[in-house]
Parts: sequence; structure tokens; C-alpha cells
Amino acid sequence: MSKLLKFLKHHLIPVLLVLALLIVEAFCDLALPTYTSEIVNVGIQQSGIEDPVPGVLGEESYFLLTSLLPSDQAGVMEHYTRSEDKNELPKSLQGISSDVQAFYLLSDLSEEERSSLESALSYPMLLCMAISGDMQADGENADYAQNLFDGDLPIPEGVDAQQFFASLDQAGKDAFLAEIYQKFDELPETILSQIGILFVQNEYESLGIDLGKISNRYILISGAKMLGLALASMACTIAVCYLASLIASSVGKELRGNVYRRVLSFSNEDIEKFSTASLITRTTNDVTNVTMAIVM
Repeated sequence: MSKLLKFLKHHLIPVLLVLALLIVEAFCDLALPTYTSEIVNVGIQQSGIEDPVPGVLGEESYFLLTSLLPSDQAGVMEHYTRSEDKNELPKSLQGISSDVQAFYLLSDLSEEERSSLESALSYPMLLCMAISGDMQADGENADYAQNLFDGDLPIPEGVDAQQFFASLDQAGKDAFLAEIYQKFDELPETILSQIGILFVQNEYESLGIDLGKISNRYILISGAKMLGLALASMACTIAVCYLASLIASSVGKELRGNVYRRVLSFSNEDIEKFSTASLITRTTNDVTNVTMAIVM
């Protein structure tokens, strides 16, 4: 092997390129199962909704969520802008019902701002779902969250939640919310995320947005990415085989040349010692085996 490395030194750039292509190929192959999982989990089960941050809110939901935010987090709702122009909606959220006159559209956010907004809205969305009773559609996770209230919702029966919180002064509302949200601290992040996504689904449906289109769009985009990765992996495989063949053939050519020159330098005694068949084998089969080993 050490002797082969001496020959490969002359082809350092192609060898490094082959190694780089193999790394890219491995990355593509390992990424494919992740996209398959996301198609099932996000595209199908979550209707294409990737995270529990609503891209658009109706006026009622906007004001309800605002009223459920503690005073120190109320500023996060500034990321939503009121609009009456449905052309401002992104393609994935087109199709709002004609009955909806105005809505609140999420601004373009950085990853850090989006994460902060998701964290701030997680408890208000959970409380909103508990008040409306819509968590029943989310199975065991929703039941677990609902049990935190021990059967008693924090809003008096028959009283509108938004009016109830509007009737409280800021200090009283903060104390009331702190007592409720303290119970939510024991909930795992996965449950908060799932219920938040359920809130987004219900909100989109109430606005008339077709969740089926969002799901299909997500699946098609993910499928296109998978196809791109598969093509990239195939291209890397072809390029690796091609470069490996070039390296192997070049090394083989060099080996045969060295053997041929060595044989020409043989004395009569050396010629008598090695048979012609043996010398032919050295320059054909043996070199071929070496080149095959390099390719593999």
C-alpha cells in the first residue's frame, strides 16, 4: 500500500476531489431519510405547517392572543401588520374567505425573532385552545394539557375570554396569567409545539385557507428537494467513478512503463531466471488487479 501511495502522490488533486465528492455523496444519501420523515410528519400529519407560528391571524384571534400575553411580552405582536389587501398574502396562504375583511400578516423575521415569537405565543395559544375546547382533536397530548386545569377552565363559564381579560387591569391580568402559565411549565416542548400547530391549523381553516393546498405544496417542495439530492448523489457517484478510473489508468500506465523499462534492463542471467509468461503476467494481470483495487 505504501508503494501505491508513491504513485498516488502524482495525482493528489484528483484524489482529494474524489474524497470531497464521496463526502458530498454521503451527505446526500443521509439527508434523504430526513426529508422522507418530514413529508410524513409535517406534510401529512401537520398539513404542511412547519412550526407553531401563524403566518396570518384573523382580527379576533389577534386580539385574543394579545390579551393573553403578559405585559413584558406584548411587544412580540408588533411582528404582525394589519392588512385588508389579500394580494399581500404569500402563495402558500392564498385563498382567504371573502367574508374576511381584514387580517394580520406576519412580517419577515430572522430565525432568532421567529424563535422568540414562537416561545412567546406557545402559552397563549395553548390557553386559547383550552378555552375554545379545540384541543380535544389532538388526542392524548391535548388531554394531558387539558388535565392541567383539573377540569376547570380559568375563564368563568359563559363569559367571553377577550372581554374577561379586558376587564382586568394590567397588574391583575399579569398575576392571573402567571398563575395559569405556571402550570404549563411542566409540559414538554413537543406538546406545546403540537398544540400550537393545531391552533395554526384551526386559524387557517377559520380564515378559509385550504390546508390541503399547503400540505400538497410542502410535499411537492420536499419531493423536489429529495429528487435534487438523489440527482446530486448520482452525479457524485458518476464523477467519482470517472475520476477513479482516470487515476487508476494513469497509475497503471506508469506501472507498466516502469515494469517495461525494468525488463529492458535485465541481463541475460535475469532473462533466463524469469520466464516470458511470468513477465507478461506482471505487465498485464498484476497491473490490472492494482488498477481495479485503486478504483474500488
